[in-house]
Amino acid sequence: MPRKKEPKPAPVRLEPVALPTKKCCICGKEFVGFGNDPWPLSEKRTDVCCDDCNYEKVIPARMKAIADDPGQDSYERARRSWDERPDQQSGPVQ
Repeated sequence: MPRKKEPKPAPVRLEPVALPTKKCCICGKEFVGFGNDPWPLSEKRTDVCCDDCNYEKVIPARMKAIADDPGQDSYERARRSWDERPDQQSGPVQ
């Protein structure tokens, strides 16, 4: 007995999402999107940086911090640094 062809489902229409416009705390440039955590170059938890600064400045600064202290676990170092932020009130975001 031949199989019945199942009808194709209707295409799903996705509504566009309006991304926020923010200002990079490092270079001052406005960008569209959610941004990146600029730690360790900024201590304020509310600051965000653009993708360019994240790739060119923030990530190298994090790698340098790890390389400067190879005897310590990087997770513990990051956790301790997060807890030492002056505006940190309730611990890391889960």
